[in-house]
Amino acid sequence: MADVKGVLVSGTRAFLLNRYGKPAIDRVLATMPSTDSARINRPFLESSFYPYATMESMTVLIHGLGSIRRTTGQELGRFLAEYVFKGPYKPMLTSDVPRMVEKIAAIKDFFYRDTNAVESAMTGDASAKVIYRYQNGVRPTKGLCRSLGAFWGHALELSGNVKVSATHPTCMAEGADRCEFVYAW
Repeated sequence: MADVKGVLVSGTRAFLLNRYGKPAIDRVLATMPSTDSARINRPFLESSFYPYATMESMTVLIHGLGSIRRTTGQELGRFLAEYVFKGPYKPMLTSDVPRMVEKIAAIKDFFYRDTNAVESAMTGDASAKVIYRYQNGVRPTKGLCRSLGAFWGHALELSGNVKVSATHPTCMAEGADRCEFVYAW
């Protein structure tokens, strides 16, 4: 069964509270199906795993809040990288970008179970590629892809104090068999 670590759920909730405020979130929660609101309207331990459906319910909340911009996923990804790597999981961050690229697959497994396989590799002196292959029944959305691209891009920035650009040339949300992220700095 696919699972997500509580730190990502808590971080997503913190992002939404910062952006929209508690009254707006409470209004949307009151209109959501009870299964979705019950999944996300509870405390989360940052080190525990929760059903992946919890993040799907967070997506319902995000869409219910309205005014989603094309950059919302990217902003969420950057926020989560800060939340994770400057917070409880700071020891996972390296001070060397190529070494951080090598660690991405192992770090991903720390935050997700049974959702996807990840490959990461340097493709040049200042470039890297990250490939996600999702398990059956787990499909990314364009917003999730934007968030993942920004999350790993900002993690690389945090690890090497560099400016990272990201592209997403291959996407499962657009019918491909994998999601591919390309980074350069």
